[in-house]
Amino acid sequence: MEQRFIDTSEFTRLGRQLQGTLALQSLQRLTADLPPQGDGVARWSVRGWQDAGGRARLEVCVAAAPVVQCQRCMQPMAWPVDACSVLQVMDAPDAGAGPESADAQMPADDWVEPVEASTRLDLHDLVEDEIILALPGVPMHAQCHHPALGPDASADGQGDEASPVSPFEALRQLKKN
Repeated sequence: MEQRFIDTSEFTRLGRQLQGTLALQSLQRLTADLPPQGDGVARWSVRGWQDAGGRARLEVCVAAAPVVQCQRCMQPMAWPVDACSVLQVMDAPDAGAGPESADAQMPADDWVEPVEASTRLDLHDLVEDEIILALPGVPMHAQCHHPALGPDASADGQGDEASPVSPFEALRQLKKN
């Protein structure tokens, strides 16, 4: 059984590494507005270390292909995600301190995304965050093959440049279907 929670201080101090897989369908925030994910999985790894300055770091790598909906042809499509991020483990700011106190803990020339230190950091949530951040706001096929869009509509919306499709022709095609 794979480990789901880590103590960030211990994990980074000992230079540990974990890896595993997650069913995409189990990631509720990710899949809430997406088409069904079937048996899609996310492969992930998390590595902890301390840099030369003694700062705790986590590297999170994720590979997945969640099913999204093309916003041009409205058909489902797999969107490949292969992402790695480095996070700096930060102590929780004092209750009276503002967000600038967390920024003060990071040197300006070495800024990385912060994550709050925890004795129980949920790796599944961390992996889900990375996938969500890697998805485009408006996913589209490079080439759509939907009859209403005409032959080979491209990502720039121009379609086949040799023969532009009239919007009325697209409506006529929809009416036939």
